[in-house]
Amino acid sequence: MSLPSLRRVAKNIGISSDAAVYIGDEFGYTSTSSPFIAFHKAVTTGQIKRGDKVLFWTVGAGWQNVAFVLEY
Repeated sequence: MSLPSLRRVAKNIGISSDAAVYIGDEFGYTSTSSPFIAFHKAVTTGQIKRGDKVLFWTVGAGWQNVAFVLEY
């Protein structure tokens, strides 16, 4: 996901873009693994804690969009 897309999604769902975790600048293109790598980074850095609600969203080839929310 591109950084502008991430910021747009954050704005549309009413969260600060600071709450969103972007890993493209650090890991490059990681395909469908991106949400899980970002989740791991956020947990290990303390950005996500037990009890937080987490939105996972990724875009596949073409226009496939996959999303789910869980409570960590």
